[in-house]
Amino acid sequence: MSRSELIARKLAKVAPDEDPAHVAGAIAIFATETIKRSASNLMEARAYLDGLRNGIDGLLKNAFADDVETVPEDADKK
Repeated sequence: MSRSELIARKLAKVAPDEDPAHVAGAIAIFATETIKRSASNLMEARAYLDGLRNGIDGLLKNAFADDVETVPEDADKK
């Protein structure tokens, strides 16, 4: 199990009755503070954010794999 999964499971145990939107907000604040410590300027921070965004998108695609309709790649070009 990945380190991130272990942390996520611990968070679920600590705040099981919290509103998921509040938990997501707390995670966003934590991510902001973590990126702030890692980046030396806004442009670098946005690069970290883009990486996180792509990672979250991949996790969501996996989580909802059964619900996703397949769209031809060239459908956007019409």
